[in-house]
Amino acid sequence: MISKTHAVSAPAQAVNAVTAPLASDVTTAQQVAAFWLADGGANLKNATPYAVQTYFDGEFYGVYSAAKNLWSGSIA
Repeated sequence: MISKTHAVSAPAQAVNAVTAPLASDVTTAQQVAAFWLADGGANLKNATPYAVQTYFDGEFYGVYSAAKNLWSGSIA
């Protein structure tokens, strides 16, 4: 068995992300929270869930590497 030692010189850093406030001020944020959480969260419980598409149309062409535990290739 071949063993490799990997040295980490510094912790990973997150990429700077552009963020936008969900509410313009504290009062607005409190009003939004009050709406969704009123009556034991009834509005939140009855809200229509948003379905995120996590699939693609097409075929994947690639090779699986068990050593790296990943696929490499492309989608056509």
